[in-house]
Order: sequence, then structure tokens, then C-alpha cells
Amino acid sequence: MRGLIAALALLAAAPGAAQTAPSAPPPVPEDMLAPNEEARALFEALASNAMTDETIESMFRAIPAEAARGMDAAVEQILAPGELVPGWRTSGIDLLPAIAAREGGLAGNMAEGDSRFGRATVYFVDRPVESFARPEWVLVARHGAPFSADTVQVMIVPLSPKLTLVERIGYRRQDNAYCQVRAEARFYADPAVAASEADMVALIVTMRSFGAIERRGMCEVVEEAGPGAYRTRMFDGEGHRLPAAEGAETFRIVARAPAAPRAEPH
Repeated sequence: MRGLIAALALLAAAPGAAQTAPSAPPPVPEDMLAPNEEARALFEALASNAMTDETIESMFRAIPAEAARGMDAAVEQILAPGELVPGWRTSGIDLLPAIAAREGGLAGNMAEGDSRFGRATVYFVDRPVESFARPEWVLVARHGAPFSADTVQVMIVPLSPKLTLVERIGYRRQDNAYCQVRAEARFYADPAVAASEADMVALIVTMRSFGAIERRGMCEVVEEAGPGAYRTRMFDGEGHRLPAAEGAETFRIVARAPAAPRAEPH
């Protein structure tokens, strides 16, 4: 299960705290989690006019240059290539056939893992992004358009106390590696949660990351991490490790269930 977006949000919330994938995430500063008037105004505006790729570009042209450079540096740090790994495409395992062989198959199972702000899930059967949104959520940003692909997964990951990302990702298989070819993303805000600086920065930096990901290419390889547990290794299209994009979390395959209420942050 891909850890990139959650890692981007973490790096945005604690700039300079992590230079490679941490064994445990450092705490988000308390002042970044406190209600923030600038964030409240932003999310209130986005509730009626959702952010797009075009508006994020306009925003970056309007904000102070130092702030823009800092956010772009967070994206670049996450995507910084590491060692070139020979045979990376054939390392790990091909997880999809193993899931298909379980009771319920791909449609009856999902991946589940813990993240800083609640449970992250991946569904292996294609459905519209909007069908995964909880009724009370408010759409605040969108990236990409519907597409067709042979292999599609839908990832739901809480990025901050207020913000959840639902991302529909199309992949091209290369041996045991699955390389992203298209992505369609929607960001939803929980109106019951007061907006904070952490919410605002997670949204802006993650939206900013999509262009860099698409330009460079990104592939994932799944490895076994213990009985019933798995981890994801990330690579660029040439086989360089992207260690800071991986995070430290493992995930497991469980019987499919509807999207559950978000867990308490930890």
C-alpha cells in the first residue's frame, strides 16, 4: 500500500524533521494542530469552489517565495532518488494473485494499515472516487479526471485531522512491480473538525506533489514483513529507491468492509 501521500503530509506538518523514512513519525507541533483563522477561511472558501491543479499553481505564484520554496523542497525531499537496485522489478511478491485466491477474491478483500491520523485502506476493485466519500464530508480539492486502466486501486488515507484523500490510481504491471500511469484524486474535509495549519499545509503540499510524481514516474513493490503483514517499497521508473516515500507502516489484507469512521489520531 503506497505510503507517499501520507509521508508528504507528515513532512509538510513537521518540516525538516525527517530526511529519510522514519521508524516512527515525529509529533506534529501542537500549534500546527490548533484552530487557525487563515486555515478556517481557506477551507470555507474551498467548500464552494474546490481547489484544482490550476488554482494551486496560482496560489504558489501569489504566496511569498520563501514559503513556496519550502513546500517544493518538501516534495523534492520525498522524491529524492536513492540507490539503484538491480532486479527491482522481480523483487518482492505479486500481491494481487494472492488476494484473488482468498475467499471473496479481489472484490471481497482490502488492504488496511495504520497511519498517523487514522486507518488507511486500499480497495482492489475499481469504483468512482466519489462513492467512497462519507455523506458529511465536503469536497475541497480535486486532481485528475476519470480514466480507464487494466489495474486500478482506490486508496483512502487521512492526511490530517480534518482532511482525507481518496485517490483512484491506474497501474501498469512490470513483473512484480506496479507503476503508476494515471491518478484521479479528491480531497474531503470533515466539517466537524476545526481547520488547523496542519490541515492547510497538508492539502497544499500534497496537491503540489502530483505534478512531480507524474513527471518522474513511481512504482511500488510489495514485500512480506512477517506473518500476514506486508510493506511497500517505492522506486522511480529507473529503479532508484525512494526511501522517504515509503514510511514505516506495514499493512495487512482483511475482508472488505465499508469505509469506517476515522480513528482517533495517534
